[in-house]
Amino acid sequence: MGNVIMKIVDNSVSVTSQEGQLLSQRTGYFIFLLFLIITCLTGCSRTSSPERGVVIEQVDKNSGAEKTGLLAGDIVVGWSRGNVGGSISSPFDLAEIEIEENPRGTVVLEGLRDYHRKSWTLGRTEWGIGCRPVLTESLLLAYQESKKLAQKSEWAKATERLQTLAGHVKQSDLVWLRPWLLSRAAEWLAKSKDWAKVDAIYSEALDGASIAGPKVTSHILGVWGDLFGTRTDREDSAKAEQCYKRSLAELQRVASTSLSLAAIYNRLGHVLLDRGDPEQAAEFYGKALALREQLAPNSLAVAGSLNNLGNVALDRSAFREAEKFYRNALTIKQDLAPGTLDVAISLNNLGIAVVDQGDLTEGEQYNR
Repeated sequence: MGNVIMKIVDNSVSVTSQEGQLLSQRTGYFIFLLFLIITCLTGCSRTSSPERGVVIEQVDKNSGAEKTGLLAGDIVVGWSRGNVGGSISSPFDLAEIEIEENPRGTVVLEGLRDYHRKSWTLGRTEWGIGCRPVLTESLLLAYQESKKLAQKSEWAKATERLQTLAGHVKQSDLVWLRPWLLSRAAEWLAKSKDWAKVDAIYSEALDGASIAGPKVTSHILGVWGDLFGTRTDREDSAKAEQCYKRSLAELQRVASTSLSLAAIYNRLGHVLLDRGDPEQAAEFYGKALALREQLAPNSLAVAGSLNNLGNVALDRSAFREAEKFYRNALTIKQDLAPGTLDVAISLNNLGIAVVDQGDLTEGEQYNR
């Protein structure tokens, strides 16, 4: 059925440019509606219950994922780290695994490429990947129609179609799928900076996430908080803080100690330091460091927390204290990620702290 529809689109008759554009838009929308009708007629048990796993959509340049050979289109279904591991059913799972497992050691992802089994070994640097769920045919076709619009920067249309698609997903099938589709819609619409509609969609996603569990709710709140953090209004900074604190509360319902909690503490520290409150920022950065040292000692996550505390010390003009934090962070980064941008950032920060103490010669050496 899908092949026939695509043939009709490819072999559209020749008309004037304005008529052709209108026909193309109407045809595309007709196809999208037809996909949704098929979804309902064939029963949501078939169309909204995809196989487990996630499909890689994006691999960042020079990322850990690129270095290990992950490609867009690869399917990831499981993971392992030493003698522990598990399955991956959703993008929420993959995000959690990177935060929780990556700092603790080498992670092996298991999956498929062109129906052949594959595995990818990822070190302790950032993975740099974006993904979507594995979707059944009718859901996938509808999602791809929406994504094509997003790729053409038609954010409002892409978002509207993804919202419509989310509305046809039964909450009883995959409780996380509807909130994921809505959060993706909000992510796309954010490119247009229509903040009122973006916030409304995130609110809708949270309503759906309430039955998907605290981890899904916490993830969406965290992403929404990140978006508030990119805006310049002081009121948005307060909203980012509110989102992170709600995210923290959700996570604390399921775990008293985790690297995910540390990540939220870290985000709270960023917001407060940017707002000009180094004392409170240091408190949250300190909580993040304590969890990271407990659960993933000598990791890049620990180095990140040390660097953040160095930034607070620098903000307070406590230059010797800042130098100590930066040196400790640099030692870890040079061991785990030599020659990377992370090392360069620590060298630059260390140079600033040394120069601010009056040692221009040593400071210049770090900034070369």
